[in-house]
Amino acid sequence: MHTTTDVSQGKTLFIHIPTTYTGFNVNSGQPINRTSNGSTCSKTLQAAVPANSNVFSFYVLADGEENQILTLTNDGAETEIENVPVKPDTHIILQGDVQDAGYAWVTFTAKTDTQWGNTVTVGEP
Repeated sequence: MHTTTDVSQGKTLFIHIPTTYTGFNVNSGQPINRTSNGSTCSKTLQAAVPANSNVFSFYVLADGEENQILTLTNDGAETEIENVPVKPDTHIILQGDVQDAGYAWVTFTAKTDTQWGNTVTVGEP
């Protein structure tokens, strides 16, 4: 989550991802055990976050079947972020006015990066 505006200290944020999984089958290369209500990640800001900075990060298991509608809850006020491509092995950056989300009409964009990690080989095949 990246903010385009200053975000005040003490703000509590939740992000809900409706379709997530609790496991991964290495043989098939697919996530397994779909959660019934998705996953919610939260963060209470211990310090103010300046504009154009990262607010917080989270990890989820996803299958990439479809774009999802994520819900950002900002101190109780909700904003839906539509068409977020939640895919495996992808770094997704949600960017928008985090400070005012839910209290004013705010647009978020989702940018994906599939080259975000490093390939590391451990042991012998």
